[in-house]
Amino acid sequence: MTTKIPQIILLTPDELTSQHVKRSLAAVNILEVQTLAPSKTFVADATEVSAASQQPILIIVSSTKLRRMQLDLAEHVNSKGGTVLVWSAGALADAKKTDPWILDRLLQQRGALLSTRLAVVIEAARLAIFFGQASPPRIKISGRFGELGLRFKSILKDRGVQISTHKRREQCVLSCKKNGEVQLSLPNGNETILKDLDISSSALSLLASAATNETNINDKSEPYAPDTETIRLIARPPARLLSETTSKKLAAAFGIQSGPERLCQSPTEASRFAGELGVPTVLKLVRPSLEHKSTQNAVALSVENGATVRRVFHKLKSLANDMGPPKPLGVLVAAEITGGTRIWIKTANHDFFGKLLFIGKGDNPTSAANFVLSIPFSRSQAQNALTLIFPQNPHEETASIANMLLNLSNLLNTLGSRIARAEIHPMVAVGNNPAVALDALIAISDVQP
Repeated sequence: MTTKIPQIILLTPDELTSQHVKRSLAAVNILEVQTLAPSKTFVADATEVSAASQQPILIIVSSTKLRRMQLDLAEHVNSKGGTVLVWSAGALADAKKTDPWILDRLLQQRGALLSTRLAVVIEAARLAIFFGQASPPRIKISGRFGELGLRFKSILKDRGVQISTHKRREQCVLSCKKNGEVQLSLPNGNETILKDLDISSSALSLLASAATNETNINDKSEPYAPDTETIRLIARPPARLLSETTSKKLAAAFGIQSGPERLCQSPTEASRFAGELGVPTVLKLVRPSLEHKSTQNAVALSVENGATVRRVFHKLKSLANDMGPPKPLGVLVAAEITGGTRIWIKTANHDFFGKLLFIGKGDNPTSAANFVLSIPFSRSQAQNALTLIFPQNPHEETASIANMLLNLSNLLNTLGSRIARAEIHPMVAVGNNPAVALDALIAISDVQP
C-alpha cells in the first residue's frame, strides 16, 4: 500500500536529478511529492504548497545553481517547524572554500540536516513521516535482539540516539521478529521494518541531531550593549590595519573579552606584571599594521621568569627598530592560556552570500574552516555550529564561545562596510571561565560612518 505525503517538497537543480530522487522516494512508498523548479517565485510556491501542513518536509539537493534561494526556502520551512533534509552533492569532509561547501554550512545554520548519502536522506524522510515529527522519540531495544540488539544499541548511542532502559509511554520499541526482520513500533500500534541497519541507524542519528538543534531564526538573544564612544573614535577612516591592542579595544566595545594582559613600555613594567600573573606568559610586539607576528619572530611563548621577560622585551624592541616606522606601541604581556575549546575566526566577503564568518579548530587559520555562518546570526545558530565542530567538548565552553560569537556578529552587522576585515585567532574557553580573544586583527575601511 502506498503512502501519500503531500507535505514532501523536493527542490533539485535539474530534471534528471529530480527524477532520480523521486524514484528513490517511490522505492519506500512515498509517491506524492511536490517538485519545485528553481525560479524567482519558488519560495512563494513553497509557501503555498506547505500552507496546509504544520510540519512540511523539505528535501534539497545542494547545488551552486540555486544559491541564495535554497537558504530562503530552508529558512521558511524551518520557521514552520518543518524538517529540512539536504542531500549534499559534495563530500562534507572536503572543507575547501567552494560554493557547495559554503552553501551546505549555511543550510546547516538554518537547521538543515545534511548527508552525503541519498539513501540516508530518503530513510530520514520516511522515518520522520513514521514518527510524525523531525526528531525520533526515545527508543527501547527489545530483549529478543540478543547480540544484534547490543550491536545496534551501541551504534545508536554512539550516534546520539536516545536509548531507554525502562518502559515509557512516549518511547518506541526496536525489536527483532522471528524471521530476522528488525521492526520499529510506536505506542499507537504503528510499525515499520528497518531493512538496512547501517542506513537506518544513520538516518536515526541524522534525525536525532534535530532534537538537540536549538536553531531558531527568530532568536531574540540580546547582544552586548556596545560602547558607542569607543566605536566612534576607532571605526572611522582612514583605511588602516589596527594594532592588536586597538583591535581588542574595538572588540571589547561589543563585549568581546581578552585575557589578562597589559601593554608595557619598559622591561621593568613587563617583568613586574608577569610576576603578578604568576603563570607562564606570552610577549608580543604591538605596532600598527603588524600581522603574522609568529613568522616575524614578534611573539614569544611560555616565558616563565622575570629575567627571561626582560631579555625578550629587549629583543622585541630591537626587532621593532629594525622594522622601522611606524613606531611600536609597546610590548603586550599576557597570561598564556592552554587547553580548553579553541577556535580561529576570519571574515570573508562572498559575491552571493555577503559577509561570512569562517570558523575552524585550533589557534591559527592555517587549516581549512570547519563551519561558516552568514552575518548576522543568532546565539543558538552559533552554538549549533560549535556543537557540530566539537561534539564531545564541554557544553559550558562552547556556550561561552557562542556568547562571544553573538557579540562578534553584532559588531560586524552594526559596523557593516566600515570593517574591511576581522580575525580572531584564537578564541578560547576553558571550563566555566568566559571565552576570551587571545589575539585580534581588525582592518578599518575608508567608508564614512
